[in-house]
Amino acid sequence: MDRYNFVRKPLTIKNLVIPNRIVFPPFVTGYSNPDGTISERQIAFYKSISKGGAGMIIVGATAVAPEGGGWMGNTAIYSDDFIPGLKRLFKETRTENNVVGIQLYHCGILTNSKRTGGLPLVAPSPLEYPDKSAKAHELTLEEIKNLETAFAEAAQRALSAGADFIEIHAAHGYLIDQFLSPLTNNRSDAYGGSLENRARFALNIMEKIRQSVGEDAVVGVRLGADEFLPGGYSLSDSKIFCKWFADKGMDFIHVSARMNEKGVTEMFSGTFVKMAAAIKKEVKVPVICVGGIKNLDRAEEILSEGSADLVAIGRALIADPDLVKKSFAGNKGDIVDCVDCFGCFTTMSDDNGNGMECTQNADLP
Repeated sequence: MDRYNFVRKPLTIKNLVIPNRIVFPPFVTGYSNPDGTISERQIAFYKSISKGGAGMIIVGATAVAPEGGGWMGNTAIYSDDFIPGLKRLFKETRTENNVVGIQLYHCGILTNSKRTGGLPLVAPSPLEYPDKSAKAHELTLEEIKNLETAFAEAAQRALSAGADFIEIHAAHGYLIDQFLSPLTNNRSDAYGGSLENRARFALNIMEKIRQSVGEDAVVGVRLGADEFLPGGYSLSDSKIFCKWFADKGMDFIHVSARMNEKGVTEMFSGTFVKMAAAIKKEVKVPVICVGGIKNLDRAEEILSEGSADLVAIGRALIADPDLVKKSFAGNKGDIVDCVDCFGCFTTMSDDNGNGMECTQNADLP
């Protein structure tokens, strides 16, 4: 009997056939060129992930506006100039009959002027950056509407470039999440206050994207199910958000959580998976779980117990892109393990512009 019966089972979302249940999540690499275009290094990295056998690959955190990039080497998609590079990335990454999509985002306040090329930081309210080094401009209603349209136009570009699907980033404290959170949204207009008002930005983006790309395109959303902060939104709020997202036509929901100190602790205790299971009970669309999952045995367990429909493995696939193929072939002893050093996080998020590194993978491009 196949040890990975559930992991190997294909999943169909509309006309999109995902050959297995393993997802490489939208991990920030910092490998793009300084202007946000796709680099040779980026293509080489995603080709290695693709050849390793992950069924679904998400190109992470792609900025929909010039001030929207939160990292050095941040991929961008805010003009047609980015389409040729993305087209090549999608074409060369899709090597194993897998599906390749892109995550659209705006970082809001979680960036700095070096990363935005000197452009001002923006947010729902006039927030200060966590280290107090900068203060955000409070978005006007006109600017909010323009950003909603920017997401829709970015989705069109992504599909024109050959993306198999779109993921909207509404997690991890970035702009959409800043609107959702009562900790960062102090507005008194239609975009602030009640749960429904705080969700308005996200829901309008989803509606405009759906109008832009049509009903056949696969569009999903990544949500932080719990902020793990006093006064922040919790799983009970996220259950409501996810019902609204599904009603707006989201084809899958990718469940993560706030990656603060408590969030990291909760990740290792399996809380992220439990939250995905709780949200799966509330919606009828496929749910992706994530968070500290490092091998196919754990993925098989999650799928077999019905906690999620797809399992995202990030850091372990960076340490060994061939993890899936090696596991399927019964060569688990050959897998290079992730050691939880979080070096990938610290190197991709610094301002040196060198991009992500991994202590376990000397072959990273």
